[in-house]
Amino acid sequence: MWADSVPTRCEAGVGTTAGHTLTVAVNGGANQVITFGTGAGEVSTYAELQTKLNSISGITAYHSGDPLDIRVSNSQLNTGTGNWPNVTCSSIGMPRTIDKWFDTSCFADPAQYQFGNYRIGDVRGPTVFNTDFSAAKRTAIGPKSLEVRIDIFNLFNRAHFANPGVSNTGATFGTSSFGTISATRLTPRVAQLGVRFLF
Repeated sequence: MWADSVPTRCEAGVGTTAGHTLTVAVNGGANQVITFGTGAGEVSTYAELQTKLNSISGITAYHSGDPLDIRVSNSQLNTGTGNWPNVTCSSIGMPRTIDKWFDTSCFADPAQYQFGNYRIGDVRGPTVFNTDFSAAKRTAIGPKSLEVRIDIFNLFNRAHFANPGVSNTGATFGTSSFGTISATRLTPRVAQLGVRFLF
C-alpha cells in the first residue's frame, strides 16, 4: 500500500504559489544632499558644487516571516519522499522565542501512508526590519576636496534571527532542535569610516 498523490491542500504551498510569498515586503530609502559653510549658497559652477556637497542617506527594509516548510523526520508514505506532520491544534501558538519559535506540541506524525495536514505557511519565521545609514561631508581644499564619510549597517542593532534550525532541522518534526532558532541572518551593527580625496 502507498500514497500516490500529493493532496491539493499541500500543493497550494509548494513552488511559486501563495504559500511561498511574503505577506508584507517594504523597502524604502531617502537621500538628502546639502551645502553649508561660508558661501554655501553661492555656487557658480558644477566643480565648485562638488567641493561643497554633504549628504545623509538611509535605507530601510521590512518583510514578514518566510513560510516554513515543516516536515517529519521519518516519512511513512512508502514513496521515498518526505511528508508533512499533522497539526493537532485549531491554531498554532507562536511564543516567538529562540528556544520555541512556535508551539511544538501542536504537531504529530500522520498515520502510515497518510499525508500530514500541515500547509506550508501555517507557521512563518522571524521578520526582518533593518535600517542602514550613511553620512558624508566634503571639505574644499582649493579646487579639490576631501570627503569623510561614515556608513552604519543595522543602525538600530536589531537581532535578525534566521528561520528555526540549521539546515532546516528546526523545521523538522521529530528532531531535538524542532522549533528552535540557532542562527541570525544579519550581523549586529557595523560601522565603517572612510576618507576620499577628490581631484
